[in-house]
Amino acid sequence: MRRVIRTGRVRMLLGAVLLGLLSTGNGVKADAASSQFSWGDVMHPKKSALEYAVCRPNSPLAKQFSDRLSALSATATKTTGISVEGQKRQFEIGIAMALCHGGFRVAGTLYSRMSEHDQNARQKALDDAVAHESKDSTTYVLPDHPDITGTITPVSTVAENGKECTVFKDTVAEGAQNDSALNKFCRTPPSNEWKPQLTV
Repeated sequence: MRRVIRTGRVRMLLGAVLLGLLSTGNGVKADAASSQFSWGDVMHPKKSALEYAVCRPNSPLAKQFSDRLSALSATATKTTGISVEGQKRQFEIGIAMALCHGGFRVAGTLYSRMSEHDQNARQKALDDAVAHESKDSTTYVLPDHPDITGTITPVSTVAENGKECTVFKDTVAEGAQNDSALNKFCRTPPSNEWKPQLTV
C-alpha cells in the first residue's frame, strides 16, 4: 500500500530538514544563528525555524536559506531541464506554499490569490499524484477561483543516496499568466511512504 504524508505533517518534516540544511555547510548553528534566533524561538508552539528562514521577510536565516536553495537547485538541472534561476524560484514557491500557505514569497503570482479552500484542493491533488505515482499530467479546479486552472506534471524520478525521489511541477494558469512550483518527495525502500524534501 502506497502512502504519502498529508498536509498536516509537511510543515514539521520540512522544518527538521531545513534546520539540518541551514546548520551544515553554511557556518550557521541552529541554536545560535544570530542574537535574534534561538531554540527558544524555534520551540515556541506558534513560531518555528520555518517562519524565520522561509516565511518571514526579515529573517536572520533568510539569506542562508536563499544561498542554500541556489546551490541545491544547481544540482537538479540535469534531470529537470529547468534553468538554475527558474528552478530556484519554482522550488521557492513550492516550499512557501507547503510551509507558509503562500506569504510574501509568492507575491505577484497566481498562488497569492488562492483561498484556504483553493490551497486545500491544490494540496489534495498534489498528494494524490504522489501517492499514485502518477506518470501523466493531472488537472485540478480551485473552488473559489474556477477561472484559474491547475496542472500537476511529474518532472523526474531519480535515485539519490539510497532513496527514490520524484519531482512534480505544479502550474496554475489564468489567461496569459501562468506560474509554476516544484515539489520534491522521496522514499527509502522498502518503505512506500513518500516524504516531502527540501533537498533537490
